[in-house]
Amino acid sequence: MSEIITDLTDPQLVAAVANNQVAYRSVLGHAPIAEWHDEPGLTWYSSDTKSWVGNLVIRVQLVPEQVAARVQAILDYGKQKGRAISWTINPTTQPADLGNYLEAHGMKGYDGIPNMVIDLETLPAANPPADLTIQRVDGVADLPKWVDAFVAAYELGAEEGTMFASAFSNMTPKDKSMVRLYWATRNALPVATAVLVLAEGVAGIYGVATMPTARRQGIGTLITLAALQDARAQGYRIAGLQASQDAYDLYRELGFSDLFYSGAYWLPDQA
Repeated sequence: MSEIITDLTDPQLVAAVANNQVAYRSVLGHAPIAEWHDEPGLTWYSSDTKSWVGNLVIRVQLVPEQVAARVQAILDYGKQKGRAISWTINPTTQPADLGNYLEAHGMKGYDGIPNMVIDLETLPAANPPADLTIQRVDGVADLPKWVDAFVAAYELGAEEGTMFASAFSNMTPKDKSMVRLYWATRNALPVATAVLVLAEGVAGIYGVATMPTARRQGIGTLITLAALQDARAQGYRIAGLQASQDAYDLYRELGFSDLFYSGAYWLPDQA
């Protein structure tokens, strides 16, 4: 277990948050329907899922002389398999100008994804209404229902839902201790989901989504706070997340601050 980071000024925080994301995506990459590749300088996975969810490069640590050939090899692999493989980049990515190489190979990219952090000691209180229940999903029987709720809230396709179901239904004991799934229910029906990942000395928030009929009611905020409170109870001090454009101001109001910007690159026919 990595040493828990306790200070927002810790020089290891950027790497910890980035590696927390790698840990979460590794769970997807180890799904039985995926092919996992952990190679010198590159970690990635691929599947027949027609989405970045099932085809993603999650770690790159290469010297410049290696990049062009390694990028081309993955593109060739994807072409052979009929898969479009996306790439993620962050401040730990090497080389730092990887995006230029990806663009030279015909990929499109965006480098403006905010990654934000909060000191959990400053977390505001959550006061859900009486008709809303927020709890961790820990039972095997509830897992398919949680995945269905997650897919519906994110408005994902069936193939993406199959990818998440395959991953979360087949987690190892180590993964289960790291990944915690939450849902909010009203009248026994799910209205929101969230994922908490405890890894690399920090807590990571993922999968915050609200059903279309329950949006703009603060439920996403409440389930995020509930997951973060659990992280704090487990002894974690710092939490990180990637903020969508719509949620950025909301997270700022909760006390999150910018840590770094990350990026994503994809083939044009994925747009």
